[in-house]
Amino acid sequence: MLWSALPGPYAPEVAIAAVHASAAHAQDIDWRQIAALYDRLVAIHPSPVVALNRAVAVAMADGPAAALPMVDALEESLADYYLWHATRADFLRRLGLRDQALYGRAYPGVPRGHLAFFAATHDLPHAPCP
Repeated sequence: MLWSALPGPYAPEVAIAAVHASAAHAQDIDWRQIAALYDRLVAIHPSPVVALNRAVAVAMADGPAAALPMVDALEESLADYYLWHATRADFLRRLGLRDQALYGRAYPGVPRGHLAFFAATHDLPHAPCP
């Protein structure tokens, strides 16, 4: 793996960027390699946001069903982080659970009009922000 050849604590981040940049098209990204790099990053810099990013890579590699439990495990630490809510809602939508994909539960700092527009254009239920 690329990260093993790079020195320093930022090696996994550099390698993640390199894997993204080396793909000619979005569908060519090696998500399994990115998930493995996030495993290393979580070991070096453990944080809920890094774990959320890892879950996204796992979902891209193996599907949202494989990653949803990872996202759900982060609920307590990321309850106020709108990207946790958006990620979870997207995974539920991709699993066909549109009734549970409430984009409106995203962080109140996100303009409501943006959430309503996204929900409407993706035929999703929209609940008011808590």
